[in-house]
Amino acid sequence: MLLATLEVNRQKANVLRQREVLESAKRQFNQLLARDPLTPFAIPELSTLPGTLPKTYDRSVILSNNLRLQWLESEKRAIALELAEWKAERYPKLQLSAGYSYNKTDNQAGFLLFNRNHGWNAQLGAQWNLFDGNRLRREIANARIRILQSNIRYTGTKLETELQIEEAWAAYRLAIELHRLETENLGIARQHYDLTMQNYRDGASLFLEVKEAQRQQEQAHQSLLSQWYEAKRAEIEFQRLKGELVR
Repeated sequence: MLLATLEVNRQKANVLRQREVLESAKRQFNQLLARDPLTPFAIPELSTLPGTLPKTYDRSVILSNNLRLQWLESEKRAIALELAEWKAERYPKLQLSAGYSYNKTDNQAGFLLFNRNHGWNAQLGAQWNLFDGNRLRREIANARIRILQSNIRYTGTKLETELQIEEAWAAYRLAIELHRLETENLGIARQHYDLTMQNYRDGASLFLEVKEAQRQQEQAHQSLLSQWYEAKRAEIEFQRLKGELVR
């Protein structure tokens, strides 16, 4: 009875600690959402393994939807347009303007009672900068360097993203397999606990054996939850690389 009482008190202490961990996590979550830390919200029970990811994936589709790569693509296009603008400074600039004028003057006395002028007019001009202290050449060279740097960043980010995709996918598939094994282990641990309890009621087992069976069941349950967490984290990371979390 004393051992049972100690075990019950130990479990109660663990429950209190876990409740405090949960409340602390909820307060931190509220802080991330920029709201009152004491804002209440419910957490749904998660009893099934996340299985939203397909069994296979197309790497090219994921890379095309990756937001970071899309941003680098936009950067490359912007620098290319900047280079084209600087190159256009080498050519002459033509200026064309046209208009229509109308002018009438009335005289109270004189040989001409009124004078009126009207008609179309047009102007055409050309401008060409012969020498600017090599500023244009430097700007073109700098733009080409920025294009080269942008291509290097894009290539490096693409390779890094491909590696992250493979690692996230491998982690997800591994977590799925381990979750299945831990689910089987939990079922075996529960059967072992039930058999040990039955033997204890029949007087064929000691209390320490019951406690050991209970401990094994707790460990199996904890391992199952840990694998569920790892699978969910790998799934979210894979969705982040696909650019699905903000769509």
